[in-house]
Amino acid sequence: MATKKAKKPEAQLKNNLEKVKDSAVKTGKKYKETATDYVKDLYEDSEKWFEKTTEDVKQTVSKINFEDGYNTVKDFSSKANKYATDTAEDVVDGAISSGEKWQAIASKAIKGGLDLAAKQQEIFFDTLESVKGQVKDGTKRTKKLFK
Repeated sequence: MATKKAKKPEAQLKNNLEKVKDSAVKTGKKYKETATDYVKDLYEDSEKWFEKTTEDVKQTVSKINFEDGYNTVKDFSSKANKYATDTAEDVVDGAISSGEKWQAIASKAIKGGLDLAAKQQEIFFDTLESVKGQVKDGTKRTKKLFK
């Protein structure tokens, strides 16, 4: 009897394994079918999304007025160019004005320096003549002392 009982659980285990195997095969097929359907739906939806997005972009682009944008950029560029030109002119005018002031200062300094040099020259020659006169007088006195 022990042998019969042993066979029965073994047969039952085999039977259960076959059921699990069949169930796994069926589940795998269902998963495959579900995944295939999901991929198909996703592909169809992506085509719809692409078409809708393309349509939305076309509508948006058609609403854009490129001429207004061009004119705005052109006006802005013109104003920026005018500002740059005006600023450059102001800088050049300032440089010329400063140059004229420095030239006047340098001219006065040179003129004053020449006048000062002339006066120093006069003082030098006057001093030389005085010294010359004193040397002559001193020489005459020295000659009188030794005569």
